[in-house]
Amino acid sequence: MTSPPPRGPHDLVAAALEHGRLDILVNNVGAVTPRLGGFLSVTDDDWLFSLMLNLLAAVRTTRAALATMLAAGHGNIVTTSSVNAFLPDPAVIDYSATKAALANFCKSLSKERVPQHPRKYGSPWPGLDSALARRGRRRRNRCPRHRW
Repeated sequence: MTSPPPRGPHDLVAAALEHGRLDILVNNVGAVTPRLGGFLSVTDDDWLFSLMLNLLAAVRTTRAALATMLAAGHGNIVTTSSVNAFLPDPAVIDYSATKAALANFCKSLSKERVPQHPRKYGSPWPGLDSALARRGRRRRNRCPRHRW
């Protein structure tokens, strides 16, 4: 992509700052369209739509908010994802892939920022059943410095 990113995330942060400080950012966006025709039925436009909405919207909004939060010395970022990040479904292959990318974005940002600001980054996954959640807790307990 060679076009510049949209101004929406920066405008959103600027509008929030007009009313005071920015304490929290909640990235909570997503859309899924089941495609029963399989992988070959998913067009490039379908993939680009999923990437733009399910991944880049959160990346761009986080980028716009993070600089302000770091300068202020406070702030929290929470990003919701989907159980499809870890349990992909072939009927929503593009959605599952972009939600997996979103989860990894959050993990990477956490590894970069947690040493300076512990407990500031998270990514809850709606639809996560309790057995999978327990398995995730056991994994986290083996790597206490990295949240995911």
